[in-house]
Amino acid sequence: MRVQFHHHLHLQNQRNNGATIMKRITIVTTVAMLVLNLTAKLMFSNYHVFNLIVSSVIISHTGIVLYVLALAKISDGFRYSLSSIFVFIGLVGVIVSLFSSKTVKGNWLIFVLLAVTAFEWIIMYTAGVLKKSLDKDDYK
Repeated sequence: MRVQFHHHLHLQNQRNNGATIMKRITIVTTVAMLVLNLTAKLMFSNYHVFNLIVSSVIISHTGIVLYVLALAKISDGFRYSLSSIFVFIGLVGVIVSLFSSKTVKGNWLIFVLLAVTAFEWIIMYTAGVLKKSLDKDDYK
């Protein structure tokens, strides 16, 4: 029983180190992407302010989602696969935002981004609920 407990502590420490590294990478990458986005606006005169704001919100949201995901108490498999999916969604969002119309009114991109945002948070919530459910089943 004692060996099992120490093994559990070792695994927990490895998981905490992985989450810490993931959080640091998320913060650095998000800030770098925001700086790159702002630099693009300064360099290209046809990059409209509205598109800069939308793409910056997408980058920031993706960073927040990845940071929260790093904090979540879910299995590593869920964490890594969801991170990959959310990064892909964020990149697609940024690319699409560069070509969207320059107003909020009648802009389908804003609606789609809100729907995708809701989808991401629902998926993370569902992963957390599944983890709790599976943990309860382990103790029966």
